[in-house]
Amino acid sequence: MIVWINNPFDNLPIEGFRPQRYWLMAQAFAREGHEVVLWTSDWSHSLKRRRAMTDDQLVAAGRQLGPDARLILIPSIPYRSHVSLARVRSHRNYAKKWLSEGVRLVTKGLLSKPDLVISSTPPMTCGIVAQSFRRHWGCKVIVDIQDTWPETFYRTLPFPKGLQQKWGPFFFAPLRRLAKRLYTGADAVTGVARRYLALARDYGVTAPTRLCYHGISLPPNFAGAGPAAKMLPFNGQRNISLVYLGNMGRSYDLATVIRGVRETPGVELHLAGGGPDEADLRLEAKSCPRIFFHGYLRDSAVRALMQSADAGVIPMFDESCVGVPYKLADYAVSALPVINSLGGETAEMISNYKAGVKYTAGSLASFKKALGEIASNTARLPEMRRSILAMARNEFDAVPIYDSYVEFAMSLFPPPHPDGKPEPEEE
Repeated sequence: MIVWINNPFDNLPIEGFRPQRYWLMAQAFAREGHEVVLWTSDWSHSLKRRRAMTDDQLVAAGRQLGPDARLILIPSIPYRSHVSLARVRSHRNYAKKWLSEGVRLVTKGLLSKPDLVISSTPPMTCGIVAQSFRRHWGCKVIVDIQDTWPETFYRTLPFPKGLQQKWGPFFFAPLRRLAKRLYTGADAVTGVARRYLALARDYGVTAPTRLCYHGISLPPNFAGAGPAAKMLPFNGQRNISLVYLGNMGRSYDLATVIRGVRETPGVELHLAGGGPDEADLRLEAKSCPRIFFHGYLRDSAVRALMQSADAGVIPMFDESCVGVPYKLADYAVSALPVINSLGGETAEMISNYKAGVKYTAGSLASFKKALGEIASNTARLPEMRRSILAMARNEFDAVPIYDSYVEFAMSLFPPPHPDGKPEPEEE
């Protein structure tokens, strides 16, 4: 089958980053013999700069995906902030370009029309374009929810938290109508968290749904044992090292983390990533020599940083609507117990595996107490490391996750007749 996959946000391995969700998904379809086209933006969402790739580099990237795979970059309008009108404008333009370019390439015979189109949301407009492709060519459409729009925007309203949730549906009614059209117009809906699938059903989805966590490529020699040095008790002869990997924006309780580390001797914090709040956070940390900002790191540097750390931090507000973030999988495969403030599925998973400690986002006292549980009881760290390695193996191994995704996607197509022709669909 011909499978088109669209996501404009993920980093690309050819840029030196680890493979992320849609690259791994494309590889899984390619492994099963499908012809895959991975569409993404020529504007890097993480680095906020243009991707300058030659035709030869794009061809080579396609070969990394599979023997009959292609990577296509869609020209995009730049934006500098994650929450801005410029980003909304860029997404709308990106979707229009995908529609026109997809139709153009198929019409000219430069691409085969798709049998299946998988579109991430956000951006919401791309899932609507996928439904346009279905009207053109009769393909199936899967919407894959990796973040909840517009619900995540409720926290931008200038009201107390309770009123944000009460009045959010009213102020974002046009986007809610778009979300309903997006979800109910799909042949299937998948998502990275159970709460996302529940939300889709609240919008009226009756089509098949499937939970699919963010997968991560486990090392070839990964056996769940972890680095030998990390299995030893922490001896207290050095600072205990925390790492934060990801964005520095309004969804993240990094100010509390920085204050907590600043006020706790014997603890250091390494932050890898960037975002709109980075400058303010640097000012907050300026007086503390135990806090380090590394900027955006390529995969090898990220792995080295995590290898040297003792624990990872997930400092997120529940109002962000995030279910299970990428960084939990990153920490798990690196044998890092977690200090976490996110509720729901993430808190449940960490608790079930006994792989970390919980604190209340925004509460300095709560964070310092959680930090104390790690720093003062370091004999528990080896046990927690073994537990989170089991989480990596059981919950985030990319191969079974995305192989299962392919199997689910293929179940949307009617089985063939004994003579090889497809079973006609019921009217």
